[in-house]
Amino acid sequence: MIESRNFDPTARPPRPLFVRDDDGHALVLPFVLSAHKMRVHKAYNTAPEKSLRANSSIRFDRNAHGDVAEPILFFGPYLHLEPGDYSFWFNGALEGSLGLRFTKRFGAECLKEVVVASFDAPVRLTVETAAEKVEIVGVRRNDTLAMTLSSIELDREASAPAQKPSLPAEAKPGAALLNWTAALVRRGARQLVDLRHQQNGRGNPSP
Repeated sequence: MIESRNFDPTARPPRPLFVRDDDGHALVLPFVLSAHKMRVHKAYNTAPEKSLRANSSIRFDRNAHGDVAEPILFFGPYLHLEPGDYSFWFNGALEGSLGLRFTKRFGAECLKEVVVASFDAPVRLTVETAAEKVEIVGVRRNDTLAMTLSSIELDREASAPAQKPSLPAEAKPGAALLNWTAALVRRGARQLVDLRHQQNGRGNPSP
């Protein structure tokens, strides 16, 4: 039996923990949060035609919802963020502008407040100290004509791409584990081949 040297399938490099969800589960970044996980203000639940829910998206249209006085459209998802720089990509469409407020501890403290005119660029957030119950509050403005939010993508700014990531809305954190496992399998197979070459005297191991 040939045993490969220096191959330990349990030697997974530790991964820093940056984010947890509201239930305390660790999230692997980049993480895609579907809009149906966000909450909408109850003022838009008074009648079916006033609902902001459109399948798994959140959709505002001034022609349909303009008579509702409440400016807050959506909020959530109450994350735990470790100190660091983060980027938030909002996937959907926006006509007009939208206010975005990042808060912690159920709104007790505002981390950042911005106004965006499109979803083409990420909103960057710096967290100085560990933050609990971080939520994103979407606020309509006088010039908000229409908005559709399908998902929010969260990543560490250090590894955030220069262009908008193309992760599917159904992306799952397990993909990172599969990629790591495949890398280990490839490494082990290469080392087995090298050892066989050494035993058979046919060349040197590959670098």
